[in-house]
Amino acid sequence: MLLRAGSEMKGGSVAVAGITDHGTGVGVEKEDLLNGFVEAVLGADRQIVETSREKLHHALGPAAVVDSAAVIANFMQMVRIADATGTPLDDAFVVASAAVRAELGIDEIPSARNTPGIGFDD
Repeated sequence: MLLRAGSEMKGGSVAVAGITDHGTGVGVEKEDLLNGFVEAVLGADRQIVETSREKLHHALGPAAVVDSAAVIANFMQMVRIADATGTPLDDAFVVASAAVRAELGIDEIPSARNTPGIGFDD
């Protein structure tokens, strides 16, 4: 949601389907390198991480590497805390995120069961 809202505030648009379907572009500058960095960081091969980091650094600069790493780390820690504690989405976010969740199939992932009414176990 923040990706879409931030882009719209700048007069642009993004295709959120590209987040899960890499055949569809999202509309973010150098998204192929950013996606590659995310996938590398979530993987287990240090060399792939280093190579991906170097490519991102070369294309977008050191600040983009730091920002990208921070976003990945922050998202991972928030998701892990929410999943571990069983924290549901708050009511306002359930309503505001309905279209994006449906488009990306988020209600089908296991942690969706933490939010009554949207998880696949309900």
